[in-house]
Amino acid sequence: MIYLYYFTYYSEPNAQGSLVSSWAYTSYEDSVTGVPGYAGITFFPVAGITHDSVTYDSEKASGTLTVTVARDNPIALKFLSGYPAGSIYLRVVELDEVGGLANIIWRGRIRASEFVENTAKLTCTSGNEKLQRLGITVVQGTTCQWDLYGAKTATGAGCGVDPATYQRDGTITAVSADGRTLTTTLSEANGFFKAGDVLVAGQRRMCVASTGGVLELLSAIPGVTPGTAISAWKGCDGSGASCKSFGNYPQFSGDELPDPKNIFVEGVA
Repeated sequence: MIYLYYFTYYSEPNAQGSLVSSWAYTSYEDSVTGVPGYAGITFFPVAGITHDSVTYDSEKASGTLTVTVARDNPIALKFLSGYPAGSIYLRVVELDEVGGLANIIWRGRIRASEFVENTAKLTCTSGNEKLQRLGITVVQGTTCQWDLYGAKTATGAGCGVDPATYQRDGTITAVSADGRTLTTTLSEANGFFKAGDVLVAGQRRMCVASTGGVLELLSAIPGVTPGTAISAWKGCDGSGASCKSFGNYPQFSGDELPDPKNIFVEGVA
């Protein structure tokens, strides 16, 4: 039996955005071409590529697949420093012989990579495992996940807020003993910089709280002293109210859930 592995890497989650890269591998000893449904694609032989058994029942395990590749495989390297931006999908195709009928036996998305000595084990899910969960699955969260100052993409994703509009520059006048609280010449309403970025001496930190010109950082910046220049940007907590404060609510990608209502007490009207 000949197995073909077709990987596709998209610039955004859920196969959205543009197709960044694709890889076509085979467990066969020679290259395979002319596969029905894959016109113009050559599947190149890769030593050691395997996958575990594919099940066809309704159990949860049928929604997962593990593919083993070499540690230096370009797909595995995407996961070396964490989960890559976008999404990587896989189709496993079965051929009884070269030139024979092609049968897709599994398709899904790569979720993680575990590096074991000279190999990498790619954990893939088909999405069927969601059907095994009890209760309601929340597909979209209540908060926006886009980068506030990130550019909009071709599909409309991203906030696209101009950072220069919400940048404030000043000077540090005092530093707390632990280095996390900076008193500055900046003057804005309380909470203006919360969840925003702070730039000092070429290093960025998140601001977790702000009261006027007093900013509390997520972690200290070594060597900061009074008189050092500071730049800070208005923050966004991802809520619909924050998006509205930036005049950017059309880009809000979360769900503003209504207040819960007890119909047995308040009625349905």
